[in-house]
Amino acid sequence: MIDVASVWRTARRAVHDALWRVENLRGIAGVEARGRDIEIRQNVVIVNAERLICPGPLRIEHGCFFHCGGNSWSNFQGEIRIGRGCWFSQNNVVYGAGGVEVGDHSGTGPNVMIFSSRDNYSMAHARKDLIVHHFGPVRIGSHVRIFSNVVVGPGITIGEGAVIGANSLVLRDIPPWVIAAGSPARVLRPRDKDSVDP
Repeated sequence: MIDVASVWRTARRAVHDALWRVENLRGIAGVEARGRDIEIRQNVVIVNAERLICPGPLRIEHGCFFHCGGNSWSNFQGEIRIGRGCWFSQNNVVYGAGGVEVGDHSGTGPNVMIFSSRDNYSMAHARKDLIVHHFGPVRIGSHVRIFSNVVVGPGITIGEGAVIGANSLVLRDIPPWVIAAGSPARVLRPRDKDSVDP
């Protein structure tokens, strides 16, 4: 005997998924049309793509997930603003509900996660039906390098020219022109400003 309810649920889910994929592709096409030399690879998801602002050039590699805010849980706020000549390597996750701003000529390694919001995990909120969020803008300066598997928390500023070493957890501001690493990340030494290509 055919389980009609199960078939109906499966069909509804397939239609929903197909519509969502079309909407995502339409959003990506809009991002590419608004900028110059913007390359967005396969399997990239951009939620609320109209809130992704970038003049280009920009490269977003395979498997990245960008949530640009604008939903009810983020009080309809947030955006991701990216400068010129930036790149995001494979499987990056960027949550822009609290606002994410990246300067010119900055880039990330694979599996970097940047969060401008987080859940309020106090017990007073844990018992509520809806998740309560805290928001804090993330600002990443120009000429910044963030290597693989780095996590950046909400409200963080990474200064111009800073380098964040692989596998770091950034929970405090990083000053300009330093190399920082660790969990939590700490400043290891200065970075030579002459090392930046013109």
